[in-house]
Amino acid sequence: MQMPTNRKDSGFTLIEMAIVLVIIGLIIGAVLKGQDLIQNARAKKFVNFARAAEIAQWTYLDRKGHFNGDNDTVPDGAIESAPDWTGFTNEPADTLNLGSFNYDLAYGCYNSSGIPRNFILINPTSGSAFGEDELVFLESLDTAIDGVSNGTGGSVRGSDTAIDLTASGSHVISTFTNGTYSAGKTNAILYFFDRKID
Repeated sequence: MQMPTNRKDSGFTLIEMAIVLVIIGLIIGAVLKGQDLIQNARAKKFVNFARAAEIAQWTYLDRKGHFNGDNDTVPDGAIESAPDWTGFTNEPADTLNLGSFNYDLAYGCYNSSGIPRNFILINPTSGSAFGEDELVFLESLDTAIDGVSNGTGGSVRGSDTAIDLTASGSHVISTFTNGTYSAGKTNAILYFFDRKID
């Protein structure tokens, strides 16, 4: 006479499968949240980069009576050339690295109607337009300064044309192509720190 045996089939039970799926979901959620935190930290660093450049100019104005780069014999309030920070302990950075993204900063003056409006210019170092992942940096700066992110109004503007202030030896421009922030199209961002443009 043969006795029945208790044979246990190998495999996962539904409860074990559910536990594994919950753990996988938690891991994915943590990774995605971590990516958001990294992107937010980079956006804040981008905003601080522009703010530090602005503060440096206002500090220079307080000490010297004119903006750094306003090199006329009689200063007229317009930044016409590259600033010289000699004698300043905390010289503002002119480059920024955010992971794989690199940016250059320069100062200039927009003068189309006889009223100079000084700006801080930020370009991707590669010379190409801002990418999809970089738009959050532009929007964060615009929101921090203007309270809204549109790229076409207020003190922060996007430019659909590349602006090279050193190409002509002058830091004065009379035109730029204003546009909303768009990946592959926005080539520069201008922050008019001393007065808004119309």
